Amino acid sequence: MTHVQPVIRTINECTYDEAVALWNGGFSNYYSDMSRDVDQLSHYFGTKRISPKLSVGMFIDGQPVGFVLIATKQVGDELLAWNGGTGVCPEFRGTGLARPLMQAAVDQMRDAGVTRCYLEVVSKNVKAIAAYEGAGFQVVDSLIGMKRDGALGQAAFGGGGADIAEVAGVVPAGETGGVEVSGGTVGAEAAGVVPAGETGGVEVFGGTGGSEAAEVVAADGTGGAEASGGTGGSEAADVVSAGETGRAEVFGGEEASGGTGDTEAAGVVAADGTGGAEAYRVQVGKPSEVIGLPFFPVHSPWSGQWFQLLSLGGDALTVTDTVTGEIVGYALYHKHYNHRGELISIVLHHCEAAAERHDADAIVRTALAHAFGPHELAVSRQTDNLRATNPLVLAQLEAAGFELVYEQKLMVLEF
Repeated sequence: MTHVQPVIRTINECTYDEAVALWNGGFSNYYSDMSRDVDQLSHYFGTKRISPKLSVGMFIDGQPVGFVLIATKQVGDELLAWNGGTGVCPEFRGTGLARPLMQAAVDQMRDAGVTRCYLEVVSKNVKAIAAYEGAGFQVVDSLIGMKRDGALGQAAFGGGGADIAEVAGVVPAGETGGVEVSGGTVGAEAAGVVPAGETGGVEVFGGTGGSEAAEVVAADGTGGAEASGGTGGSEAADVVSAGETGRAEVFGGEEASGGTGDTEAAGVVAADGTGGAEAYRVQVGKPSEVIGLPFFPVHSPWSGQWFQLLSLGGDALTVTDTVTGEIVGYALYHKHYNHRGELISIVLHHCEAAAERHDADAIVRTALAHAFGPHELAVSRQTDNLRATNPLVLAQLEAAGFELVYEQKLMVLEF
């Protein structure tokens, strides 16, 4: 009997139907239904940056055996790659054909000048992990997927104000954006605090006790808010400095018990009106704005890379210490909307705080509260390949009712 040798071709040498047959056959009997039609697979290739020239498929006597999909992205001097899927058809599993298939993909990447390749693999798929290790990949992190449907309780991520009051026009004329101040338990109404003609907006997440918000910020930018335990005068004329754009938020500090205290926090009124110990400013920007932070992970899964999130319209939020002016935390996330423009889900990819901070837990809670807010929205909240080696974040998610969906390993091959 003549033994038929397997034939390996790049995906750009295959027809659309052959590519679909490779995908569906390779993911047959997988942990979840991964089947796709031509349109769905084409969409996947586009959104994930799959390169047909570097991706390979194996055939025996014209029948699909398996595939390896490779995506690429030039980032500075590096050509990064990602294994966008590896599968072997059930009848060929355990025959040793996965190794030459993966080696063919590695050779394609090396010839193209790839500097580093990432992949994610289900943690319990020990055979696949061993095969990847045989091709030179190493496990560099653990990843987790979690989910919670429905509205969040007010106590999620450390709570905040149950009542929210919006202040029209706290930012001087010509500036854009808004400020949120959080920290207390009872919200106060503050409409009309700033003279007419100024623009912008502030949301105040309460102070301890019900304060007279009409006096929180007087027309001249100063004033005192009555709060239980004393009166705290604060300067608030410069909540958002000239030229800043986007949306800034300030999360007020710890409550001071009794007495009178004055607080100046970059022109922000402490949330409880008593003079705060710490305050954070949260700003939303582009995912590319956080990659230079010293606590940004060295390795990230492909779906959490800044350029992938940027293409999806994702956001980066930064948490800044208003005393030092340093960014001490961040989150990367993106939102999904239905055809009517209604928010249906929020997906978190990163949430990190500077490791040396004694208040790292509070920083994480601040980031999570904003990324997954507003709490009252009944939407799906998820994490996508979030770093599982961050106990502060996992503890907060579990306390908020998030449930485990999957666990994966992040692997990398350095060329």
